[in-house]
Amino acid sequence: PLENSRWWAGDIKSDFNVSLCRNLPISVNLDAGASNTNIDLSLAQVSKMIVKAGASNLDIKLGAKTSLTELDIDSGVSSIVIRVPKDSGVEVSMDGGMMSKHMANLNKIDKNNYKSADFDTAIHKIKITAQIRMSSFTIERY
Repeated sequence: PLENSRWWAGDIKSDFNVSLCRNLPISVNLDAGASNTNIDLSLAQVSKMIVKAGASNLDIKLGAKTSLTELDIDSGVSSIVIRVPKDSGVEVSMDGGMMSKHMANLNKIDKNNYKSADFDTAIHKIKITAQIRMSSFTIERY
């Protein structure tokens, strides 16, 4: 019975699996709230993704199926890992409070901006804009 469930103690788990079309460009809006979210969009033609998250663990894998993928993230206290293809140009613009950062193979432009050396010449580009409060933020190459 529901009255015996303790959702605040982690007794309830929801899994949501979605298959997306690989042949058409798509935009994705995600309101993750307080969650553990793993998203693999490496085979989808994502042109734009907007993520709003509270206290969350986010793991997002992007692909190189469009010439430009834009990812906008607004999160609270979160752990964020974004996986990007090693042959894509990547640009990151961040604004926020206290956070730990790991930017795989990205050059620091200034306090809040990072860019891969090949961004201007890359066939596939990923632009990430992040407004983050107290978080861990990681860019990984695959």
